Amino acid sequence: MNNAALVILMAFFDICLFRKRPQDLPASPAFLFMCLLIYTLTSFVLALLSQNTLYAAVAGVIETILIMLVTYFFLKLKNVQQRWMQATTALSGTGIIFSLLAIPLFFWMASSGDAQSVHVLLYLLVVALVVWNIAVMAHVIRHSLSVSFTAGVCIALVYIWLIASAVNVISPQQAA
Repeated sequence: MNNAALVILMAFFDICLFRKRPQDLPASPAFLFMCLLIYTLTSFVLALLSQNTLYAAVAGVIETILIMLVTYFFLKLKNVQQRWMQATTALSGTGIIFSLLAIPLFFWMASSGDAQSVHVLLYLLVVALVVWNIAVMAHVIRHSLSVSFTAGVCIALVYIWLIASAVNVISPQQAA
């Protein structure tokens, strides 16, 4: 891994650890595009663990489109849409990290058979990962919209609900 990629990856980890904010990222269309592409691919791989290839691909694309649109919508409401590039980069970049952490957990869960103790541990890890992801999303939203952390949590939950609802519309068997 080259030095620039490592610096970028560390910036996303620092956001996940609440040490950096979205405005600490470069406002670069090429960087945003790369993050959105990788975000789509990691979302696809994560969905592939429970869906067929077509639904997983559609879910990955829908998730990426929604993160772009919902981010713009909330920024437009606050009249700070000039922050869209860095906010979307931060949300997609941290989303990549959370997907990369979730993929092995979901793969392990799918391949662990009926081992009840393993499933309980995995579910607890998944819940911890989801809570951390919501907190990081709230952190990014808080700084992007200049709102309280509580408002950021509420908006993060709206994001998650919208994404889950859209994915369930195109792929209802995921809810089963």
